[in-house]
Amino acid sequence: MKRFDLHPFFKKCMCFLLATTLFFSPNTAFGASKPLQTEVDPFSLVHAPESWTAYQSDEEIIVAVIDTGVDIYHEDLKDVIWTNPLEIPDNGIDDDNNGYIDDSNGWNFYNDSNAVCSYNKKGLSNPKNDDNHGTHVAGIIGAKANNGVGIAGVASNVNVKIMPLKVTGGENGTGKTSSLIQAIHYASDMGASICNISLNSSNYSEELYLTMLKSNMLFVSSAGNQDSGGVNIDKQKTYPASFQLPNLISVSAIDENNELATYSNYGIKSVALTAPGSRIYSTLVGNQYGRFTGTSMATPFVSGTCAILATMEQKYYPSEIKQILMDTVTPISSLENKVVSGGVLNVQQAVSSGLSSIHEKDTKAPRLKLVQKNNKLSISISDQQSGIKSLSYLYGKRTKADFKKGRLGKPVKTLTMQLKKGTYTFYACDHEGNEVIKTVVIK
Repeated sequence: MKRFDLHPFFKKCMCFLLATTLFFSPNTAFGASKPLQTEVDPFSLVHAPESWTAYQSDEEIIVAVIDTGVDIYHEDLKDVIWTNPLEIPDNGIDDDNNGYIDDSNGWNFYNDSNAVCSYNKKGLSNPKNDDNHGTHVAGIIGAKANNGVGIAGVASNVNVKIMPLKVTGGENGTGKTSSLIQAIHYASDMGASICNISLNSSNYSEELYLTMLKSNMLFVSSAGNQDSGGVNIDKQKTYPASFQLPNLISVSAIDENNELATYSNYGIKSVALTAPGSRIYSTLVGNQYGRFTGTSMATPFVSGTCAILATMEQKYYPSEIKQILMDTVTPISSLENKVVSGGVLNVQQAVSSGLSSIHEKDTKAPRLKLVQKNNKLSISISDQQSGIKSLSYLYGKRTKADFKKGRLGKPVKTLTMQLKKGTYTFYACDHEGNEVIKTVVIK
């Protein structure tokens, strides 16, 4: 199985965190209610506090954190952790018949268990299976506001619920692509609207691409880091960030000076926008707090903003939320040739635009193209609005009615197929039910 790794910079972040405990008192480095005054407040940098006063919502929105584990008992996270309403905790029974026993708060796809966080004897992060990374990400998204401890997450003004899905672990923070795919399916089946994926792999997976393509969720992925300086992921691809999908937002990091961080990858085609990623203060396992650095930290700023937009009355498609974010960035001249939007996340402007924009229902059928070459059939499929829901085929010349709105037909599992001679009809539909068919004769 192909494997993926957390950003290489994550290991560097951990060393930096340990170093800070030598220079600052434990009360400051861990558990302070406010960031150090000498630090640039990244939440203010993206104008999150202004959005909190402008908009609130009680509507539940589920954000899946596909990462290392998440400390579901953390003082600043326990009230925002997703709970499976159909599962009775710790009774050893798969109450909701979804294939996972006692998945009360998510699932551990790395160890195949319901333990979404591991602890040492003191209740802190277990160095042999470190879950600080996922816990830190979760805090940036949705740490509880106005509870007298810690921080307030970007989406703390709405009823955000964090769904912990652990796919990486061990001392080196690695995992399998198959685990990531399983986690995406779980998130979709259990009601998540947004997936934060702060991890990368240099290995291309067509199955992962198709899984994300056919999902109605919005994915927010980190662009990745390099110790020796960021690279252009349009050319040196990293996945899933380099996928070209309307329901994927890839994120680079800016530093405290509001410039592209030296470690951050970028891409004028692949990366939508930037967000703060340097020395970000957030939650750690065991009611701890600390600062991490990397595009892993920039990504949840965007996921939290997406969560806010997803609660709005307009009920935007993932592609519309993506467009709103790119249209409302704070422009930075040095980013013009680095990311699509040429700017950094502006939560206040995104929320303002979300409140005033009008959702346009998708009435256009997906684009489906079939090309024969060297006895192989190449398939190209896209939909820039509601997104692809189904892609399948049947033998013979068929009509749209034969596919029963995508319920019939053999699912397309690869975009390059080798078929026997004959006539085949391919079918696709989007999440609004718009359909398209194409017939091809294999000679």
